Amino acid sequence: MKKIKLLCFLATTFCLFSCTKNENEFDASGSFEAVETILSAEANGQILKFNVEEGQQLEAGQKVGFIDSTQLSISKMQLRQNKKAILSGRPQEQIQTESLKKQLANALLDRNRTEKLVKGGVASQKQLDDANAKVATLQSQIAAQKILWK
Repeated sequence: MKKIKLLCFLATTFCLFSCTKNENEFDASGSFEAVETILSAEANGQILKFNVEEGQQLEAGQKVGFIDSTQLSISKMQLRQNKKAILSGRPQEQIQTESLKKQLANALLDRNRTEKLVKGGVASQKQLDDANAKVATLQSQIAAQKILWK
């Protein structure tokens, strides 16, 4: 038992003396930082060429590669064709306006007839009010049509 205690004492003493304070001299110390820069392309597509090396200094607006924008060009042409197709299906301004003007002329004739009948006591005031409302509605539609086609 004494041998074990003596052995533990010697091992502890050896460990304590071996942990002396050594001053290590460093060549350099500090922290390192990396600047992360995110680049974005002006167009979507597959990168065909990218000429940048790590650490290279770039100027603002400098072109560093090429992107295949074939799909973007095809989509643009497709949208233009869709626009033409949609616009070709729109009714023509002059035809629609002329139709409304003819309806207005007929509504004015009906209103004048109804006005004469009301004066003669044959038609009711409601019939005249309906004729006036029809004229006002058509006039509003023509005005809206002019604004729409500007």
